Amino acid sequence: MSPTLTQEERTQAAKILKMSYEEYMKRVKKLEEQSLTQSKNNTQLQEKLDFLKIAFRKNGGFQRSVDYTHEHNIYRQNYCGCVYSDIFPGKEKS
Repeated sequence: MSPTLTQEERTQAAKILKMSYEEYMKRVKKLEEQSLTQSKNNTQLQEKLDFLKIAFRKNGGFQRSVDYTHEHNIYRQNYCGCVYSDIFPGKEKS
């Protein structure tokens, strides 16, 4: 059961969703099981992945990545997307 909702809140949610309390709880339990399974899968995947401590920009790595994206027609944005990139040099201020 969801630890964040009280019995009364779960009953209200079931009414809003126009289903019985029992059906609502079945769905909640199923979603929680799916979430737990996904969490286990993520943990297993993380255990299989290694962190690569490599400076990819050295020895022309950045240019190779640019060439690769052009060669394979992969979109490449010229900024990171963070709030500060909105004022990167060369961009007209909005």
